[in-house]
Amino acid sequence: MRCEDEAKLYVQELQEALKNGGFHLTKWMSNSKRVVTGVPQQERSPGVKNIDLTRDELPMDRALGVLWNLKDDNLKISVTPPDKPLTKRGILSTMSSVFDPLGFITPFTVRATMIFQDEVRRKEGWDEQLSEENVKRWTSWLTELEDIKEFYMNRCLLPRRFGRLINAQLHHFCDASAKAYAVVTYVRLQDDSGFTQCSLVMARSRLAPIKATSIPRLELCAAVLTAGAEAKIRKEISLEIRNSVFCTDRMIVLHYIRNTSRRFHTFAASSSGVM
Repeated sequence: MRCEDEAKLYVQELQEALKNGGFHLTKWMSNSKRVVTGVPQQERSPGVKNIDLTRDELPMDRALGVLWNLKDDNLKISVTPPDKPLTKRGILSTMSSVFDPLGFITPFTVRATMIFQDEVRRKEGWDEQLSEENVKRWTSWLTELEDIKEFYMNRCLLPRRFGRLINAQLHHFCDASAKAYAVVTYVRLQDDSGFTQCSLVMARSRLAPIKATSIPRLELCAAVLTAGAEAKIRKEISLEIRNSVFCTDRMIVLHYIRNTSRRFHTFAASSSGVM
């Protein structure tokens, strides 16, 4: 109840602040009917403008390129697979149609980029047929793409009936292989009753360069990616983060980062300096 009252107050304050600058803020939506009710009907988002808030359920709407299920307050990836030819151009077009800004389905989408990279290695034209092996891999990926419609993530990191937050930590896990490297970040929250909640915050992946690169170097690339994720999340998250934990399964990465007795090569220096 208190959060809803605060949200209604924020709506009024934002409208007034922007009005002073000549801006009229509209298209409001919320997962709370009380908050939506407090907004004039003509200023609500089209998805909630014409529904009866006393009887109808809150619908699915869009927020920053993803689907927001207002009723259950969760986020889903919008998937509308286009009918594209089995070519390199078709792969790129289909990949671009899957918008996943927070990397919720990174383990799935990175497989598509690997197929695309394989085709780049072949150095065939953009509209040439995929190799026989990649036709099978791509067809299988498209079949699984339909299942993404059933995937969702809770929008709010704090679960309902969570007590007073006393500790928030970021936990980063990075790894690399000969094909790609990645980082996944979770936030660990603890309230005053001792209840602990862990939630996925963001994931990022990058393909290994086409030119052969050693695994230790790719592990360092993953460490750099992790440092970037830490900086970005710290800047954007509204929770007060007490500390961050960085995890890698390669001792060589830790030795590179901790070593201050010798001058690093340019590649290693950039990787360790960020951490």
